[in-house]
Order: sequence, then structure tokens, then C-alpha cells
Amino acid sequence: MGPAWRAIADRHAVAGYVNAWTDGLANFTLAAIGLTAEVWDELRHASLLLTRASGRVLAHLGRHPGLLGVLGIPKSVAPLCAAAPWEGWSFLARLDWAWTEHARWKLLEINSDTPAGLWEAGSIEGDVARLHPRGNGPSAGFWDQLSASWRHVARQALGEQVADRVPSIGLVGVLGASEDADQLRAHARAARQALPGARVEIGTPEDLAWHGRRVELGGRPIDLLFRYYPLDWFAEPRWTPLLAAVAEGTLPMLPSPAALIPQSKAFLALLWELEGTGFFPPAEAAAITQYVARTTLDPSAFGRRGYVIKPYLEREGHGVRFSADTTAAERRRLAAAPVVYQERLDVTRARVPVATAYGWTRESRHLIFGVFMTGNAIAGLYTRAGARITGREAVYLPALTFAPSPARRSPRSRGTAG
Repeated sequence: MGPAWRAIADRHAVAGYVNAWTDGLANFTLAAIGLTAEVWDELRHASLLLTRASGRVLAHLGRHPGLLGVLGIPKSVAPLCAAAPWEGWSFLARLDWAWTEHARWKLLEINSDTPAGLWEAGSIEGDVARLHPRGNGPSAGFWDQLSASWRHVARQALGEQVADRVPSIGLVGVLGASEDADQLRAHARAARQALPGARVEIGTPEDLAWHGRRVELGGRPIDLLFRYYPLDWFAEPRWTPLLAAVAEGTLPMLPSPAALIPQSKAFLALLWELEGTGFFPPAEAAAITQYVARTTLDPSAFGRRGYVIKPYLEREGHGVRFSADTTAAERRRLAAAPVVYQERLDVTRARVPVATAYGWTRESRHLIFGVFMTGNAIAGLYTRAGARITGREAVYLPALTFAPSPARRSPRSRGTAG
């Protein structure tokens, strides 16, 4: 492992990013993918349009909560999702895109409930960009925008007087998972920057306790609960008192329960269905048909073409299957499960330098570009280079913007520094 990589990893470990090295692999590389200004502008514009369209759908679902069952939202949390202010769904959301081999952007899914990659976009990108002097990092304002989002939603949830009067904020997640613990530390950093007088406590959901409607973390009452923990995992009966406190407004929760709705893979199918009814204004309708990967609840829509089978609420690629790799019997069994069917795309690949305990090696990886949204603003970009189904083994490969090239319009890889 080269000194440049080690210096970056060590510096950010002190700040809270300790998951730079996992299971014998480095989690980021010093190479970069280059985007022309034109390609990046198109991705930004498409992300803004689809964020606006998603908010429009959430406002509609608030008036028609019965539709949440179609999206696979568990019954025990569906009332919370329907009642929550829909504007809070993109407190911090990540839209995951493929750049296809046909030079087109396609939205694959929305991670609005538990998006990862905060340290990579907010901190690692800048250090890698300095190794590529002509490249500019699109996430330069990430921490400030995340902090501003924290400040905005905390004041909405608590009221400005409480927010300015040293509130107690509890952050919970699976601390035994190093990546999850990193995300909690990232949010704690943003919360402290947003509310300098706040008392911030980090723990696990199991550390929560309630006395009537008062909720405590680590034995101390909290005014606001942040969870880096899927809301659908709170659907178990043991969490009923906690959900009751949230429902009654005794304990505001971040992300908003509404964030679980776009997290469902069936949400993209709903976008397509609503587009066919004339629900969206022209610009948003055009964005859906042009940029959202075709997603349905019925595989017959694809005829003989290949497709991808995705569970509604699984994360990190769990349960994702390709139709070509399944038997007819498996497809019949999956038809009864809560899954969606999405067109199979030829996702762009790149030869990526990956660091192991034995040195650097180059591997062919598929690229997925995650656009972070805070409210209706773009906060940054998190690019993963992984297998056909991206999981925790993926490597962070910063995407930088470079001057337009008349010869090539596609993302292109840059050199490495070890």
C-alpha cells in the first residue's frame, strides 16, 4: 500500500472514517473516473427533475395511504410513512445511476432511508482530486450541505426555540458493522456543526428505552432520534412503544418515515405507472421515460428480453437475481414474492486499481454513480466500482469533472497514485 493512500486513510480515520480497509481490500482507490461538464450537467438535471417528481408522488400517497401496501411497506410502519411530512423524504437521499454502454444515464434505484458513502463523497473525494490537478470534485460542498439539511429538519421537527436550546440528539445504528458505524459518525459530525450546543449520543437501537412516551438513549432522555437503521426493521412488535412515540410527535425521527417510501424498489414501477396516466407535468414525465430504468411488477412486459429481479426492500444487492440465471421454476416462485422486474442494462465497466494486502491489482468493475440529494439540492457524488450486483465489496472510485473532450463523451478513467 503506497504512502499517499495510507496518509489519506490515516488522516480521515482520526476524523471518523475507519472503514477504509475491510477484509483484505482497500475501500477507496486513488484513481478517478472523469466526467465531462456536459455529462455531469445532464446527470444533475435529471436528478433534480426526478427528485421533484418523487416529491409529487409522495404528496399524492399522503392522500392515498392505501397504496403503500403495494410498495411493500410493512403495515406497522405504513401509518407513520403516510402521516410524515413528505418534504422530509430527501433529508439525505442517494439516487443510484448507471451509465450504459450506449452512453445513456439510467436511474436504477433510490436509497432514501439509509444511504452510505458520506465520508467518501465529503472527504476522500477532495484528497483524490488533488492528485489529479485538472479534475474538480463535484462534492466539495457536501459537509456544509448535509449540515444545512440537519439544521433545517431539526428546527422543523423541534421548533427553533428548542433547536437553539441545547437539544439532546440520539443516533442509533448497528455499531458492530464498521460501515454503518462510519455513517453514524458522519451524521454526528453534521449534527454538531448544525446545532453546536446539542448533546449528541451514539448507540444501538437496543440501547433505547422508554418510560411512557419519553425515550432514552444510554439512560438519558433524547429530543430527536436519528436512525441509520432501516425503518422496516422497526416493524417488529418490540418496537411498538418507540413507533407510538414517533406517531404521537413525542419523539421526532430522522430520516423522516416518509423516506422509506422511495426506498422501495416498487416506487420506480409506480413512477412508470403514474407517468402512463398523465400524472406528471411534461418535463417530469419526459425525465421518467428517458432516465428511469423500466421497472414493473410483471415480467411479461419484457417479452424475451433479459431483466433483473429485485426484492422491494432489500439492500446491498441482497436477493437480486438476473432472469438469465434463474430457472423457470425459480421465476414462478419469485413471482409470488415481493419483487420488481427491471430492464437489464449494459452498465459501463472500467479497469480499476484495487489495493489488497499483497499490493495493487487491476480489476474490471461495473460503475454505479450515486447522486446525493439534500432537500431539492445536489450535495455530491459517490461512485462505486463493483460486481454486476454491487455489494459491500465495491470500491469507491471518485468521479471528477474535467474539461469537455470533443473525441469522447463517456466517463473515462484516470491514472493512479499509490
